[in-house]
Amino acid sequence: MSLKRKQMSIDPKTKQLILVEVEKGTLPKTKIAEKFGIPKSTLSTIIKNKDKIDEAVELGSTNSTKRLRKPLIKLNKLNKKMYLSVK
Repeated sequence: MSLKRKQMSIDPKTKQLILVEVEKGTLPKTKIAEKFGIPKSTLSTIIKNKDKIDEAVELGSTNSTKRLRKPLIKLNKLNKKMYLSVK
């Protein structure tokens, strides 16, 4: 019987650090995965989703959740009045 790994989420900034390490190319991907304590398949997924991760960090996503969500847009007073009147 194999042991189950504890599910964990990695914040977008850490994922970006992982991507920087991969782009340097000084270490093999297996060693990078060991360094950050993640499975090789997770590293592959992070590399595959590079564009989404970069966009999330650029937009200021601070979610530490599994899903990358774009931050909510703040409503100015006029838009807020329109939103509340339609609601």
